[in-house]
Amino acid sequence: MLLRRMTEHIKNQNWLAIFIDFVIVVVGVFIGIQVANWNDDRLENKLSEDFTQRLREDIIEEAWDFQYMIEYYTDVQQNAERVLADLEDGVKLNDIELVIAAYRASQINIITRRRATYDELVSIGKIDLIKDKLLRKTATGVYDFPFYESIYTSGYESKYREIFRMHINSKVQEALSLKCGDRNVNALDYQGIVDSIDYPCNPEIDEDLVKDTAETIRTHELFLPYLRLRLAQLQASINSVKYYYPEITENLKKFRDVN
Repeated sequence: MLLRRMTEHIKNQNWLAIFIDFVIVVVGVFIGIQVANWNDDRLENKLSEDFTQRLREDIIEEAWDFQYMIEYYTDVQQNAERVLADLEDGVKLNDIELVIAAYRASQINIITRRRATYDELVSIGKIDLIKDKLLRKTATGVYDFPFYESIYTSGYESKYREIFRMHINSKVQEALSLKCGDRNVNALDYQGIVDSIDYPCNPEIDEDLVKDTAETIRTHELFLPYLRLRLAQLQASINSVKYYYPEITENLKKFRDVN
């Protein structure tokens, strides 16, 4: 209709009417573009809010996971040190203490990473939707952080874990797993991660079997060298967090403190 009216005005050389029609067209186009831009901005802001909330929730849980891993593998390290003191320095544990500590020194823990939100942002090239610079920086550092995979892999593939499971009686291993294994800890339970593996336990193993197991640990020629290697790997992994990735540790602590 507007085009037909403009055509009539041109035929009639009604220049004022033509100018008014032109202004109407320009203004209409401008308003249409602005409305589209406002709508795009509104949708992007909504996406930003949604992704930010999801990512913040993930990072809060990642902060807990990180603290859990540190606590857990510190317990494993301390048990390895107790066994080493018995085998190498003559600081004798009683037999059942040695068996429990030797078992716990072989333990590993793996967690399910909460990285779906971050991976989605990266895959669609929209990490800049996260306006919170600390959150964005923390997420980028955490999800590129090799600690979780490296400490699990080194433990899973350790010769010490292998020799323990090869040479220790299966009934002893079953009793240790049932009575002295990892405690279940709910996500975000910071109290529960303390001594989640290093707690008093009684595996209720026959005394003769305990004595034989302790003897195997003390006399088998490979237990000590593989234990040394296991302990060195644990120390390297935990120290790398403290000395090579302090910024990640500090940033996660900020989210942990908020929670």
